[in-house]
Amino acid sequence: MDAIARDDTAEIERLKSTSPIKTYRERGIAFSETMKALFATGMAVECDLRGAALSWWMVRTIPEQSRDLLQEMAAIEGGWQALLADMDIDSPTAAAPPRHQMVVLLLKMATEPESERVKEIHAMLRDCLPA
Repeated sequence: MDAIARDDTAEIERLKSTSPIKTYRERGIAFSETMKALFATGMAVECDLRGAALSWWMVRTIPEQSRDLLQEMAAIEGGWQALLADMDIDSPTAAAPPRHQMVVLLLKMATEPESERVKEIHAMLRDCLPA
């Protein structure tokens, strides 16, 4: 700093040429941001599925409501699977926390979701990721 304050060009050049050089590496910012967003989205998906599982438990004796909740869970899972397929990821928990066993069981009980609802959820999830 003293050399800069004195405007001592020769000293500044000497300091530059003798200073240690370090190389730093990091993952690409676009990749890192996409992965962070994917994991956050995966967490949101699992929270939604657990919330729906709790709601199902509360209305399990009401056939129409319990069926609708199971179908919504299947749609959420379908949208999540579609997003993972877009990114060539095979496992639904590769980018999310482990599944609660109740969620696993209820997804097995669920009927096929409406394809339009799956597409809608897929689009919402896709919007959570950077372009």
